[in-house]
Amino acid sequence: LFWPNRVLFFKCAVLLFLIWPILSICIGWATKEFGIAEGLFLLFVLSGGWMVMHWIKKSHADTSLGFLLLFINLLFVSLSLLMLHGFGIYTADYFGEHYTDENNVGNFARAVLILLIVVPFVTSRIVLFVKPVVAFINQFRSYISNISIFVILFYLFGLQSSQYLFDLYDFEPELIYIALGGVLAFYAVTFVASKLIFDLDSEHERAAFWHSVTRYITLALVISTFTTNTFGVSMLLPIMMAYVI
Repeated sequence: LFWPNRVLFFKCAVLLFLIWPILSICIGWATKEFGIAEGLFLLFVLSGGWMVMHWIKKSHADTSLGFLLLFINLLFVSLSLLMLHGFGIYTADYFGEHYTDENNVGNFARAVLILLIVVPFVTSRIVLFVKPVVAFINQFRSYISNISIFVILFYLFGLQSSQYLFDLYDFEPELIYIALGGVLAFYAVTFVASKLIFDLDSEHERAAFWHSVTRYITLALVISTFTTNTFGVSMLLPIMMAYVI
């Protein structure tokens, strides 16, 4: 699947690791808020996520190619974290902030990769050999999926860092609207650009289109909860608003 569609994969890589980061940097600078800029950047270097396969299936796109894109993007999460780390280093002075050595992205990147990608992937391969478990999962797939999503979001939104958002709304309510404006601007541009770049009459390119316009929001939310002490609580704002979109 990869070699016959290499041009399509190249287009996706250029968008994800060059065009979208540059665009998010521009929008982030315009917000003049370190946390919001970092949240936008993190959100848009993480493509795909658990919703992307839903939209690929719903639009009758190529699910095999969509899954391969999803897997490749997961392999490159380390590059996304490295880019976020670099963004923190080189933009902190612009925003008048200090990117600490004690609590930065590099200190937890390995744990994120192992716990959120390697362990689940290896576990899923092992589970495939246990037929009764596979049958149970297939029978109750939708319920398991919904329950697991609820548990994850209930836990993350219940963290103390999420509660700080109420204080943020009391003392700096303008940040809510700045973050919303930044997220809406980015989604609008990525949607229009992706429609122009990808041929939606092709099931292959339709799969790539959905990877281009959807983000891995839950992974972004997990990572942001580790870095609120570094980038500020406002980093959560763009990610939480992206859930609505």
